[in-house]
Amino acid sequence: MKKISLLILITIIFLTSPSMAYAQVGASSAVGSKTSIGISPSISEIVMEDNKTMTQTINVVNLTNDKLPINVYAEGLSVQNKQDIPENLLNRYDASRWFKIKDQDKSFTLDAKASRDITVEVNKPDSASPGGNYATVIFQPVVNKGSSQDFVTVYPKLSAVFLLQVKGDIKESVKFNDLKVPTWINTQSLDYDLTIANTGNIHVRPLTKILVKEIISNKDYPSEEILPSMILPGLKGEFKGTDTNLPGIGIIKLTTQSTFGATNTLTESEDRYVLILPYWIVITLIGVLLLLSLFIRSKSRKRILRAIKILLQGENYKR
Repeated sequence: MKKISLLILITIIFLTSPSMAYAQVGASSAVGSKTSIGISPSISEIVMEDNKTMTQTINVVNLTNDKLPINVYAEGLSVQNKQDIPENLLNRYDASRWFKIKDQDKSFTLDAKASRDITVEVNKPDSASPGGNYATVIFQPVVNKGSSQDFVTVYPKLSAVFLLQVKGDIKESVKFNDLKVPTWINTQSLDYDLTIANTGNIHVRPLTKILVKEIISNKDYPSEEILPSMILPGLKGEFKGTDTNLPGIGIIKLTTQSTFGATNTLTESEDRYVLILPYWIVITLIGVLLLLSLFIRSKSRKRILRAIKILLQGENYKR
C-alpha cells in the first residue's frame, strides 16, 4: 500500500491544475524541436442518471507549429499503480468501461495551432454501486522516431480526469489517522505529518487546519492552513508541512479540524501537546542546577567537617 500515496499525489496534481492542462512532447534533436498539446477541461465531475447517456466535450489543441497525430482512449486508475491497489478497490473505482469514444475521435491528426472537440459518452451500468467512480480519458501524442541517432522521442500522456457520482446511499466520512509531531522543539518551527483517511464511498476534498493554543498563557496563535486535496474513497491522504507561527517558549496544544462534504461536516482530531524550549534556556537551566548542586555539596561538606571536629575535640573545639 506504500505506493498508494503516489496515486493520491497524481490525483492531487490533476485536481489542483488549471482548467487547461498541457503536455510537453519532447523530440530533441540537433535543431531542438519540441511539441505540446493542451486539453480543456482537465477535470469533469458528472452526476450519473439511470438509463441516460451523459456526455462531456473536451477540447484538445495542438500548440506546436507542426501536424501532430493523437490517440485518445479511456482507462481507469494509473496503470503503473494498479498492481499496488487491492483488487476490490480497483474494481470499485474503475469506470473506464462506462466510456465510449467515437471511432473518428480515437485517432486523428491535428494541424499546427488547430483544436478539436472530442465528445465522450458515459453510460452507467445498472450494477453500479452508489458513490464515486473514476476514470481518465487519455490524450497521447504520437511522434515518429527520426532517422538521426541523436533524435530522442518521448511519448507523454495527458489525462482528463472524470469524477462520476452515482446516486444512492452516499456516505461522506473522513478519519484522522494520526498527527505526527515531536514532543519537544527548540525553535519556533514545527514539522508535522498528518494522515487523513476517506472512510466513505465518495471522493472528498476536506478543508483542514491545525489550531494552535499556548496553554500557559491561554493564547491562540494563527492556525496552520493545509492545502485542500482530493482523497478517493478507501484511500489516505498524507499532508506534510512546517508551522512557523509559534511562540518562542511554552507548551502548545494542537487540534486538527476538517470540514468536508455537501453539508460542511466538521470533525476534530485528538489534541497533541508540544513543549517549546530553546537550547539556550535548557543550557542555562542545566548550568544553574550544576552550580546549585555544587553550592549545596560545598555547604554540606563544611557542616560535616565541623561536626566531626566537635565530636573529637569536645569542649576544646574552637570555631
